[in-house]
Amino acid sequence: MLWQRGWGEGKEIDYKLIRSRRRSICLMVRDGKLEVRAPYFALRSTVERFITQKESWIEKKIIESRKRLAKKKKPSPYSESELNEKLEKYLQELLPSRFAEFDLGNYKIRVKNYRSKWGSCSRKTLSFNSKLALAPRDVIDYVVVHELSHIKHKHHGKRFWLEVEKLCPDYKKLRRWLAKNNDELII
Repeated sequence: MLWQRGWGEGKEIDYKLIRSRRRSICLMVRDGKLEVRAPYFALRSTVERFITQKESWIEKKIIESRKRLAKKKKPSPYSESELNEKLEKYLQELLPSRFAEFDLGNYKIRVKNYRSKWGSCSRKTLSFNSKLALAPRDVIDYVVVHELSHIKHKHHGKRFWLEVEKLCPDYKKLRRWLAKNNDELII
């Protein structure tokens, strides 16, 4: 659903409101546009008030996002299938040697182009975003550690992050790199 909202002084912003079974309101800026995710039960007035409270943050993020879009680098010289192949090869080298303590015998590895996630861990499949092939190896290693840690811990609680830190001590720096360079990894 698309709403238009006035901010005074002639400022207006369009945003997309997505309702779901979540507990809190979340704001995301993607490609210079605001996306608001809210619980089904949240009143529109509550959503509007939340947006108003975060107005300066929203403006800042929209400006940053539009600047990134304006100076986006040329698309990667690799095709998606070439990146998939490159990342799969690296993962096949990395997984058995570095993470022998995990039971990977029954896990399939899948590489594909995801829009907004770097990896996932399901019951029998580890999936990775093909854009990771364009990232530095230590960043790829962090994403692998993150997903492997989900084999033991299916959540993002304290024990999960302790597991990640045990295998990748500088994971916070690498997470920040991914957040900062997300838009630069283009297929």
